Amino acid sequence: MLDAPRWAVRLLLIGVTALLLWLGWRCGRDPAIRFLPSSTSAAWILYPNPPDVLAHTIPPVGSEVNTAFRRSFVLQSVPATARANVRAMESFQVEVNSRVASQSKSARNWKQPTEFAIAALLQAGTNEIVVTVTNRAGPPLLWFELAVDGRDLHSDAAWEASCAGAVWQPVRLADSPPQFRPGNPMRSDVLLAASLRRKAFTVTTLLLLALVITLLVRRWVAESKQTLTSGELTRFALGGLIAIWVLMFVHNVSQLSPLNGFDARQHVAYIKYIQDHHTLPKAEEGWETHQPPLY
Repeated sequence: MLDAPRWAVRLLLIGVTALLLWLGWRCGRDPAIRFLPSSTSAAWILYPNPPDVLAHTIPPVGSEVNTAFRRSFVLQSVPATARANVRAMESFQVEVNSRVASQSKSARNWKQPTEFAIAALLQAGTNEIVVTVTNRAGPPLLWFELAVDGRDLHSDAAWEASCAGAVWQPVRLADSPPQFRPGNPMRSDVLLAASLRRKAFTVTTLLLLALVITLLVRRWVAESKQTLTSGELTRFALGGLIAIWVLMFVHNVSQLSPLNGFDARQHVAYIKYIQDHHTLPKAEEGWETHQPPLY
């Protein structure tokens, strides 16, 4: 008979396994979870927007920005069968040679593929597929797969995309990291090596100063042990650290703008509200007025 600790370990492992399976099922099936189901046949693609960390509000229904994805291919003859599978975050409309082939329904699960036939819309020669995708809560994404008489055509880097009528550009694969190009506010053009070369004198001076101070403090502590107790040494060390912190704080405050810091403008607005109304704002008034000024 197993003892209690072993039973506890087994129950814990069973619980963790069940939780992971449940999370995996939700990520793969639940449309409320913004997780892209993986697939070996086709890739999720999107318009190559530059990286953006700003908060965006969800637009009202009917004012969303659409992204169109297109792909051209050549057929020697009209195929007998041609079936397409589409997954799109969130809604979509498929056009084949400028004729509507299929569109999503409001009650559909965007993670489940929508299958439909398009053989009647194909022609001998060049064919073009355009899929327009709309997503209210993020960038529109497309997963597409087409089987034409044994030939497979799927969404990959060969597709093009146009967002809100912009110039057609090669798509970006959803599993590839975005590029921080020059001009992006999230990109830093200051390299570590160049920064070290520019500040070599300052860094070296501070390093030597720290080394000298350390040696002097060690010598002073060794000589003071005979006259100071451990509690007094601790208070001296704590007082020195506090003095250094205050000195750095005073120096930094003189160099910073009053509007620097996390949500600084809104905290200043909070204080101005108190000055103007002589009362605290309600939690639902303004933008994040539920936070105190020094949050």
